[in-house]
Amino acid sequence: MNSKKMDIGSKDLISNLPEALIGHILSFLPTKDAALTSVLSKRWRHMLAFVPNLDFDDEDYEDYNRYDMSPLKRLKMLTSFQVFVDRVLALQGNAPVNKFSLSCELGVEPSSVNRWLSNVLERGVLDLDLYVSLEDGYPLLLSQVLMSKTLVRLKVEGTTDFSTDVGEVFLPKLKTLYLDDLAFNDEGGAAFAKLTSGCHVLEELVMIDIVFYCDFFLVSNPTLKRLKVRLDFTDQKPNTVSFDTPNLVYLEFTDTVGAKYPKANFDSLVEANLDLRMRHYQDEDEPAGDSEDSTNLIMEIYNVKILYLSGATLEVLALCCKAIPIFSNLIRLTIDTHEEVQWEFLPKLLENCPNLETLVFGVLSTIHCKPWEDTRTCLSSSPVKMLKSEPADDSVDATNLFMGICNVEILYLSGATLEILASCCKAIPVFTNLIHLNINTHGNIQWKSLPKLLVNCPNLETLVLEGLNYIGTIHCKPWEDTRTCLSSSPVKMLKVLRFGQINLLEKVDVIDKQKEVIKYLLETMPNLEQVMIYYDTSFDDDPSILSTELQMLEKVASPKCKIQVISANIRFS
Repeated sequence: MNSKKMDIGSKDLISNLPEALIGHILSFLPTKDAALTSVLSKRWRHMLAFVPNLDFDDEDYEDYNRYDMSPLKRLKMLTSFQVFVDRVLALQGNAPVNKFSLSCELGVEPSSVNRWLSNVLERGVLDLDLYVSLEDGYPLLLSQVLMSKTLVRLKVEGTTDFSTDVGEVFLPKLKTLYLDDLAFNDEGGAAFAKLTSGCHVLEELVMIDIVFYCDFFLVSNPTLKRLKVRLDFTDQKPNTVSFDTPNLVYLEFTDTVGAKYPKANFDSLVEANLDLRMRHYQDEDEPAGDSEDSTNLIMEIYNVKILYLSGATLEVLALCCKAIPIFSNLIRLTIDTHEEVQWEFLPKLLENCPNLETLVFGVLSTIHCKPWEDTRTCLSSSPVKMLKSEPADDSVDATNLFMGICNVEILYLSGATLEILASCCKAIPVFTNLIHLNINTHGNIQWKSLPKLLVNCPNLETLVLEGLNYIGTIHCKPWEDTRTCLSSSPVKMLKVLRFGQINLLEKVDVIDKQKEVIKYLLETMPNLEQVMIYYDTSFDDDPSILSTELQMLEKVASPKCKIQVISANIRFS
């Protein structure tokens, strides 16, 4: 039996697979790596001919370094790259191609790119992905590409100051068009209009860092469902922007605010993400917003169900919007408050959201709180059922990381890590083996995650808090809700390091606030046997006073607890 198993295990089972299946497997590798399999056996020598997806990237060369390369080495590497692409395409003959990806920053010759594109277009390529550095002014969107009857997806990335010419366009099957870092150099805007109108079934359009030399910019396509426009925040933009997209479902628009938006057809829009910013340079005698008007753009997204607004967009709406629509369908509103926000506009917006269910703030900053004092009337009638404050990036999830360290015996966490626990962890593991927990509380601390963490440390013996500075202690209020958690804590030793340490921006009375935290812990944690407080302050306070105050506490949860205050090698107990 064992010998049979050994015989089976020694067989080359992969080589016995059909050629088409092996080719499919190899298509998941960069073509340079797939080509290396040709040395495995005679049968594998020409297996690359059956790979339907081709991915050529000059960065795959081991000694590639675009920033440290002599002209001679650059020429040799470019020549080697071009020869390799030619050989692979010749090996494949007329075999169908699903995807052709070409990335070359070495400065490939236009004639080579023409030859390669003609080859895969004649073979009915479905997915074309181009990132090529060519001579300035050379048209990257070749006529053959724009007249392809088979392309379903087209992605074109250019380089800085790269201009694109558009001739005849007929892309009857193209559903996704992705343009990045390109310039349409016609002053009338006809080139881009011709490009989009020639895509008869286009569903998704992505435009990143596109440069227009015209004063008018129009996105028009009757079949478009998803549109993402993300332009640089500069003042060299078209003053007039229009959208004629009646079937658009999702819109993401990032730009400096335009002078006007004469047409905005969003009849089917469900979700919108707006990040608009004021122009940097304005006439000193002209009030902000007088030369820009975003009213029509905002009025035409009235039917969205999900709306995301950046803090800068609130400023644009406050200064450049003459009216706000009634968002009857809006059920979720997210405001990214990472920067200074025009809060005074938000009450007006909330009043016009009669069916809003969820209101989300990316980050809340205390410097913005004062304007809320005048919003009581508006908020008291708000239909919002759920209020959230969460990180701007919802994709951040540290759950698996913490689950993976659940067996540690000693754990050190920074204050920033506590914030991650509070904001980016769906669950906190049970640290069954943890006996020593050290938390650096020097800075802005998310105390609210600490109770949950302590509950999940059933055998914790030592808790160390490094610093209770003023910035941290302003968050002590959440401790009021931790009594149940702390009253069942098994911690026997509590150490507080850098007690009394403050920075120049803080007030003298922070020491009293830090005392309150320690008193609260002493009054709540029943299993404490020893508390060690390391006194470290620039003031001439007598540490013995703190020691006396703590010793005189009447409501200490653990009668057997010994308290020590340590300062410059002097202990008070």
